[in-house]
Amino acid sequence: MKKEDYRSAFRAALALLATDAREGQAKLLEVARSLYAAGAAATSTKASDFIGALSLEELSQLLTAAREWNTRAKHAPLVQALLRDVFAAFDPRELAKMPRARELLDGLIAYNERHYARSQRAVQDSYLLDFALSKIGMLSVD
Repeated sequence: MKKEDYRSAFRAALALLATDAREGQAKLLEVARSLYAAGAAATSTKASDFIGALSLEELSQLLTAAREWNTRAKHAPLVQALLRDVFAAFDPRELAKMPRARELLDGLIAYNERHYARSQRAVQDSYLLDFALSKIGMLSVD
């Protein structure tokens, strides 16, 4: 986003989504990545403001795309940041009014549970690796 006009870029991506699902998904992902770029504090505020200004229909379309992105582990951190801002900006009663709310949230929950389980396994594996390295003297315990 050269001018950081996320709203118009988002709307253009939604229009593209209606005609070409694959290209629309890719464009929405590009807008979301740009919105959450490199974790700057100013970016976080922009993202929160942007998410809070969405209509329920736009939010539903964004969460539908996020559900698809969340099927891949490499997009999970982006989706988590997006969900954080959605849940901070919208009251649960508002979210319940969103089209297909239950279906969208169930899909997001399923993949989030998988990502969480994967990260927990990685943490447990790191403890095993730390233990093994300390036993053979390759890890200094300070």
